[in-house]
Amino acid sequence: MIAEQQAKRLAEAHERFSALMEKQRFQVVYPVLPIDLLGIYILLPE
Repeated sequence: MIAEQQAKRLAEAHERFSALMEKQRFQVVYPVLPIDLLGIYILLPE
């Protein structure tokens, strides 16, 4: 699922950042499912 993939990518980014900053402390990110749909925009030409 997309949310799980994004959560994994975010956690990996935090690991890389922590390694660069010499800090090994981060919190694991979990997606909240189901994903809320905030809006749908349909653009139609006139």
